[in-house]
Amino acid sequence: MRIAVTAASGALGAETINQLQALGLRHEIIGIARTVSKVRVPCTEIRQADYNDFKSFVSALKDIDQLVIIPSTSPAPERVKQHENIIQAAIENSVNHVLFTSIATKKTEGKFNDIIGSLRQTEQRLASSGLGFTIARNGVYLEPDLEYIQSYIKDGAIINCAGEGKCAYTSRPELGYAYARILTTQGHKGQTYNLCGIPITQHQLAWHINEVYHTQLVYQPVPFEDYQRDRKQALGDELGDIIAGIYHGLSLGSGDIVSDFSRATGRAHMGYIEIIRQFRKQHQRL
Repeated sequence: MRIAVTAASGALGAETINQLQALGLRHEIIGIARTVSKVRVPCTEIRQADYNDFKSFVSALKDIDQLVIIPSTSPAPERVKQHENIIQAAIENSVNHVLFTSIATKKTEGKFNDIIGSLRQTEQRLASSGLGFTIARNGVYLEPDLEYIQSYIKDGAIINCAGEGKCAYTSRPELGYAYARILTTQGHKGQTYNLCGIPITQHQLAWHINEVYHTQLVYQPVPFEDYQRDRKQALGDELGDIIAGIYHGLSLGSGDIVSDFSRATGRAHMGYIEIIRQFRKQHQRL
């Protein structure tokens, strides 16, 4: 069986390939990337394709049995067309099963609404394509918080506008594991899964980080407008509005998601303490 993974040079694509390799199954793993020299994980083969180039994906998906589509990071209107290029190329190549990675959320705010809207459009298009498909809706990555820990320590707090809203976090290794299980076991076609852990508050997130890093962080909520202004100053208007919208959505209940991780994989989602411990072991020396 040949399994192709798009965005193989990115963090999630690479982790998906790693987890497929870890299963030890005799599948051919095909990495697809716009720039093949940037792929850093071992694959059976690396093929070049660009989300904007339909013909490149027609070629890249030749003889592929299963496909993981990791979404484009382009602005929302562009990404819908880019995803359509891949789906149409999959149709032309009679790909047996397509796994599309999306986002698990309820209410959203600001420009993040546009991103979610584009992903839901792709989900609908895939459902009507005639292809075998699975929708994998990801929780919020925990890694960015852990990568930001030095700033948290400097401030003595996690500061955002989520308030008492809960967030169902996950990690890239957990997602890669879930995708690998979905691709290599039966019964997943036509399913939509929320892939995430148990929803927690920002207070609980601070506690979990403190437990592993022996810090004394607290959570400090701030008004949405203040946080939005701060993020725009730090990250620019586009990304700042997206990040502020994510946290504002959490305050409105967007992240209080029921997880389907065990239904998709056959085991419970890894606990946050263990995820943080593994991250610290691999990335940090505090």
